[in-house]
Amino acid sequence: MDKATLEALRNYRPEDKAALATIIRSKGSTPRGIGTSFLIYADGRTVGTIGGGCAEAEVKQGALTAIDYNEVKIHHVDLTGDVAEDEGMVCGGIMDVIIEPIQDPGLFQEMESYLAENKNIYSCLVVGGAERENVGKRAIYDREGNFISGTQIIERLKAEWLAAEPMLVNLDTSAGTMEVFIQPVTPPNSLLILGAGYIAQALVASAGELDFEITVVDDRADFANPAKLPGARVICNKFTKALENYPVTENTYIVIVTRGHRYDAECLRQVISSPAAYIGMIGSRRRTRLLLRQLEEEGYPREELAKVKTPIGLDIGGETPGEIAISILAEIILKKRKGTLLLENSTEKLNT
Repeated sequence: MDKATLEALRNYRPEDKAALATIIRSKGSTPRGIGTSFLIYADGRTVGTIGGGCAEAEVKQGALTAIDYNEVKIHHVDLTGDVAEDEGMVCGGIMDVIIEPIQDPGLFQEMESYLAENKNIYSCLVVGGAERENVGKRAIYDREGNFISGTQIIERLKAEWLAAEPMLVNLDTSAGTMEVFIQPVTPPNSLLILGAGYIAQALVASAGELDFEITVVDDRADFANPAKLPGARVICNKFTKALENYPVTENTYIVIVTRGHRYDAECLRQVISSPAAYIGMIGSRRRTRLLLRQLEEEGYPREELAKVKTPIGLDIGGETPGEIAISILAEIILKKRKGTLLLENSTEKLNT
């Protein structure tokens, strides 16, 4: 569930009347993955997307009907065959989408409060089974699998269900089998940009549509200027001081683009052992190779240094700040979405 959808649910009013549509099963090529949601209001407004086109229009119509009848339904979308061919669609798979009219937004608002505290949680939603009246019931659990709130579907989540990707599980009950959709819900991804020069400004401008909470740090007041970095949280402080107070988590993507080698090294030393999902640093191959070797000599583990993407960004031949920013964001998306493009391994740089 993306940041915009959660924010809309947080601000939901009963008079709005809306339904949440979530992909729970897919096969073949589909525009969005399992767990993707979008919100459909009775007046036709939407927040988020499951891929657009005729498939989304079909689900939207199903959601409007579900709102009218106030009933949970599973909508089957077939992107194969004549319809897909007639529409010129590039996808050719099938997917099941559960549509839930919003009865009480309180549970979603409670989810959002946990995420605001940087806590990972799990959402469990009954999507099928022998007891039809249970379909649409939802509960939330903490990252250890303990029940927090909602309708307690399961006493405690098994360890194998506490995964990074959504899954469907079948549970045996006294009335028969119950199918439950278990989805990890994580705090919004954060993009931490160290340095506020031209590349940082281009990054902020391009990253606004990518569902990141953006923070930019620089110790120069002329550069750490919110007017130059609209949409970002701007911190004017020494890099080391700012990093001491910044909560780096497994949902943090760090871009080091300071004004000089010394500051790059300071930042890298401070974040190299963090749980960050991504650390990238700008610089020439020669300069970055020397810095990685220097840190290795200082005792930093090779496996930690190997995480650093440097020179930063995919090699698309970019030269301007805007082009370099696109290459950096492309590399971040590749990491975030677990893309299959082969990247040069940073370990090789240590050996050359």
